Amino acid sequence: TPKHITDLFCELVDIKVNDVVLDPCTGTAGYLIAAMHHMLAQADKESTKNDIRQKQLHGFELQPYMFTIATTNMILRGDGKSNLINNDFLREDANKLQLKGSSVGMMNPPYSQGSKKNPGLYEIAFTEHLLDSLVVGGRAIVIIPQSSVTGKTSEEKAIKENILKKHTLEGVITLNKDTFYGVGTMPCIAIFTAGKAHSADKVCKFIDFREDGFKVSPHIGLIETEQARDKKQHLLDIWFERIESDSKFCVKTSIEADDEWLHSFYYFNDEIPSNAEFEKTIGDYLSFEFSMIMQNREYLFEPQEEIEFKKIEDIASKKWHEFFLKDIFLTVQRGKRLTKENQERGQKPYISSTGLNNGVDNFIGNDDGVRSFSNCLTIANSGSVGSSFYHPYCFVASDHVTHLKNNEFNSFVYLFISTQTNKLSGKYNFNREINDKRIARDKILLPVTDSGEPDYPFMKQYMMNIEYMKRKHYLDRMESQQIQ
Repeated sequence: TPKHITDLFCELVDIKVNDVVLDPCTGTAGYLIAAMHHMLAQADKESTKNDIRQKQLHGFELQPYMFTIATTNMILRGDGKSNLINNDFLREDANKLQLKGSSVGMMNPPYSQGSKKNPGLYEIAFTEHLLDSLVVGGRAIVIIPQSSVTGKTSEEKAIKENILKKHTLEGVITLNKDTFYGVGTMPCIAIFTAGKAHSADKVCKFIDFREDGFKVSPHIGLIETEQARDKKQHLLDIWFERIESDSKFCVKTSIEADDEWLHSFYYFNDEIPSNAEFEKTIGDYLSFEFSMIMQNREYLFEPQEEIEFKKIEDIASKKWHEFFLKDIFLTVQRGKRLTKENQERGQKPYISSTGLNNGVDNFIGNDDGVRSFSNCLTIANSGSVGSSFYHPYCFVASDHVTHLKNNEFNSFVYLFISTQTNKLSGKYNFNREINDKRIARDKILLPVTDSGEPDYPFMKQYMMNIEYMKRKHYLDRMESQQIQ
């Protein structure tokens, strides 16, 4: 575990001089050594320091060679008397472990060992056993894969539910994807209070700390930048509520056991969009349309209604309200898998998860065994997750995209909304893709009427005005450069 993480653990649980620390998956003893140094720095008596070294640091390590490294590390760093045990922590009786009086549990469990046949090896199962082993009111902090707190399997979901019956979740911090550089794990830090059942109205903190000030340097690995210290201090100030934060960094909310305990699950982008964002949407779409026409694919586009410019209310002065996607779109459906080998050459766009070319990945002729849609939006479930495009033509959708349709919408309303659905990309990644459950709870901001309903006429005219000005600018330029 990187040293900046072991130190961060100590600061997040506010480790005290009288704490008793347990690391059940000791490894090389990084957490115990960090805890020892933090406690020794607070001690003012030599007798207190001796107690810390000899009585207040406990650990288990299953692998004999790792156990040897851990004990050596502890001795070299002045431990004095190592309280490490070469044994399988999961086989230890939690009730007996409580007698050690451990008030702080720190852990980086082995990853990817659990399965439906052996659910006791899931990272969240290690977490539950650690919590059961601490004194009532003890603080537990673990670094585990994000999949552990989302609950990918029914077994993991059951463990999450059981944890809340006995213990309290304080919050989860999403970490830099390169924290374990070269491993490919998307980690997070979960913090609990042991022995106290999670109350329904308990407010937890979910923090997005992916931008932690550490970056990957070629041939070196993860290195600390000048911003790392300030970013960590900001995290600690938010965690201990010394300052307030916007929801982009920290969401405070009550939870359910079957929630995905991650910032991305609870976060809703409540920033009012700028005119430039909508201009980009129109510009990108017109560029795609022009590109297709230049490739003799004008058949994709039906004759458009006459574009008329009308003066309307400024977007900045509009009232906005949040809406669930499921309440805006009458149909939300995923496409169907179609491998490259089974794609027949043809004229129909094949929409996949690419973030380029309006999502068009190929042109195919398949009619059987596919899902075809038209005049709708798509959102990429994976790949360029969250990329959203409007399609006026008939197309085949891959299983990597979800289509969203409302028969009352025209192209301009769709383009307006696609600007907002594109913002969902910040919530998802390769390891946390969009699925039916996640998209069902996703929300976007839309301008509203005085009665609070989505103002679709405004959206239509607003985007029409932008397209009118874009086309006028292009035609004026062409006129000034007439071909002789």
